[in-house]
Amino acid sequence: MHRRGIARISGSSLILDGTTIEEVRDIHVATVRQAVAATNAEYASELAKEERERESDEARRVAHEAEVRRVASEIQFE
Repeated sequence: MHRRGIARISGSSLILDGTTIEEVRDIHVATVRQAVAATNAEYASELAKEERERESDEARRVAHEAEVRRVASEIQFE
């Protein structure tokens, strides 16, 4: 009963074209719930990955600035 290509997202809504509300209730709701749960888990994982990358980038930036300050403090022009 599942048909590919009938679902689309519009804003915060999931739209199932070419199906009846009874089919959604009786057949599609479990699949939609699973798909939403999987998508939410993947999204959370991606957000966590981006946060780790941001933290890593920030740590590299801070370390670089500290190294530049250290080396600059060793330079004397007199």
